[in-house]
Amino acid sequence: MTPPKQGMSYTTIIIALLFLPLLSNFLTQSWSFGTEPYFRPYVRKIHESPYNPFAKGLKEFTPQELARYDGSSLDRPVYVAVDGEVYDVSANRRIYGKGGSYNMMYVHLLLYDSVLY
Repeated sequence: MTPPKQGMSYTTIIIALLFLPLLSNFLTQSWSFGTEPYFRPYVRKIHESPYNPFAKGLKEFTPQELARYDGSSLDRPVYVAVDGEVYDVSANRRIYGKGGSYNMMYVHLLLYDSVLY
């Protein structure tokens, strides 16, 4: 007869590590016990660092450049600018593109932003 093993096995540790996010989501509706606001600024600071070789540079648009990305051409993405931030809404081309329900808002925002600049 073999003596019982002392300590925890690897399977017990793996099961515990897989169980913790599920418990967190059940208790706090968050996968990390609600600690995202504390870690997110630190991660964003690392990601936006000039020393990060994987960070993407953000492109700046003039209102004339942004007007070319209105969804009229299928080979270009659809961009919308709100408060100086440019968003890619190509996934909803039917709504934001030419003839879509939000296309009038897109033209209004473009004209409004061009007045501000």
